[in-house]
Amino acid sequence: MVKNVKNFDYENLTELRQEIQKNNYSLSLDDDLGPLSRQAEIDGKSVPNSMCVNPMEGHDADADGGPSGLTFRRYRRFAEGGAGIIWVEATAVTEKGKAHPRQLHLTKESQSGFSQLNKEVKKSAKKFRPHGPEPLTVLQLTHSGRHSAPQGSPEPIIAKHSDLLDEKYNIDRDYPVVSDGDLSEIKKNFIRAAEFASEAGFDAVDIKACHGYLIHELLFSYENSSSKYRGDFKNRISFLKDIVNEVSRKTPSVILASRLNIYDDIPYPDGFGVAKSGGIEPDLSETIQLLEELREAGLKILNVAMGNPYCDPFLERPFDIPLVGNEVPDRDPLQAISTNIELTSRIGKEFPDLFKVGGGISWLRQFFPNGAAYFKREAAVDAIGAGRLALANPNFAREILTNGSLNKEKLCTTCSSCSQMMNDEVEVGCLVRDNAIYSPIYRKGRVKSK
Repeated sequence: MVKNVKNFDYENLTELRQEIQKNNYSLSLDDDLGPLSRQAEIDGKSVPNSMCVNPMEGHDADADGGPSGLTFRRYRRFAEGGAGIIWVEATAVTEKGKAHPRQLHLTKESQSGFSQLNKEVKKSAKKFRPHGPEPLTVLQLTHSGRHSAPQGSPEPIIAKHSDLLDEKYNIDRDYPVVSDGDLSEIKKNFIRAAEFASEAGFDAVDIKACHGYLIHELLFSYENSSSKYRGDFKNRISFLKDIVNEVSRKTPSVILASRLNIYDDIPYPDGFGVAKSGGIEPDLSETIQLLEELREAGLKILNVAMGNPYCDPFLERPFDIPLVGNEVPDRDPLQAISTNIELTSRIGKEFPDLFKVGGGISWLRQFFPNGAAYFKREAAVDAIGAGRLALANPNFAREILTNGSLNKEKLCTTCSSCSQMMNDEVEVGCLVRDNAIYSPIYRKGRVKSK
C-alpha cells in the first residue's frame, strides 16, 4: 500500500523526485523552465507566456453584480504578477444562478464595471511588461445549478436527481428538476452575457462546464430521455454545444473557451467521464466525443478540470489541512497530481489544435515551476493554471520568469482557508499571505458559521 503523504515536507527536488520514483507516479520535475516563458498564439492573439491565473471565486461583488474594490485589488495584483492569461472568476448569467449574494453577475447594468476591470487588468500588466503583449483576459460565465443561493440560502436548480448528490444537499426526491423551457431561457442568458463580455473588451469567454454546476450536471443527466437536454449523448451535450455555436456566430471577435470536467471521479450515473460499469474507472470516450463536437462548433480553449470539489476536492486540489470538521483523505497528494497529469495528457495529445490549460498542482509549493514545465511538456498543454497559488502569491509568474524559482515565504500552504471562507459565505482570499485584509474576514465567517 502506498504510504500516505499527508504533509508537504520535502526540502529539495531530490527528496521529492525520490518519492515520485518510489511510487512510480506519472509525474516528473523538469529542470528546464524555459517552456513556461514561451509566447503562444490563440486565434491571432499573442499570449505573453505559458502561465495562467485560474478562476477562484472571491464572493466580493458590488450590489449590482459588478466588481467591487476588493475585486479590482485582486485582479490588479494578478495582472502585475505577469501571468500570460488572467481568467476572471465565475460570473453568473442570471440572478437565480448565483451561488452567493455577492457573486459576480454580468448584466447590462453591471457591464461598465466589467469593462473597467478588463481595462485595469491590461493597464496593470504593463507594470511588469511595459512593451510586450498584453495578457489574454477570459471571463468565466456560469449558472450554479444545484449550488444556487442568490439570497444566501439554498435555492437549488437541478438538472437531475441523484441519490449521492441529493442526500448531500438535502434535496427531496419530489423536488422538481429544471424544465426544458427554463433551460432554453438560461441558454439565452449565457449567449446574452457572452455578448456583454465581448462588448466589455474581454478577449475570451468561458462557458463553465465543471465542478457540479448546471452545464456540467447536464452532461451526466443520463436519465429523462423525454427531455431534449437529457438522456442520450446528443441531448446531454446540446445545451453546451448550442451556446458555443451561437456565441461563435454572434460574437466572432471573442474567443470561445470552456473550463470543462474531463473526469468526475464519481461513479456512474452521477459522474461524467467514468466507466458505466460502476466504480470510478476513467472512461474518456464521451469526453473526447464532446470536445470533437465543441471544436467544430467554435471552441478554441480548453481549461481542464476534474472532480467535484463539493464531493471530493482532493483530486484537483490536494491539501494538507481540510475544511473544519473534515478529514484529510487517505490518499497521497502526489498520486492525485499524477492522475491529473495522466488524464490531461490523454486529452492534450488527442486535441493538438485546441489551446489547453492544465492545473491542480499548487500542492507542489516551491517545486511548482518544475512540475509545471513537465506538465506542459508531457501532457501537451499550452499553459499551466494556478488558483490557490495565485491567491497566496499573485507574483508567482513574475518570480518564475525573472528568478527561475518561487519565494518559499509566499507560497500557498494548502491550508484550505480560502475554501473555508467560501464555505462560510464571506469574501475569499489568502488568510496566510494576505492576512491584514483577510484575517478579519475569516474570523467573521467562522463566527457566522456557528
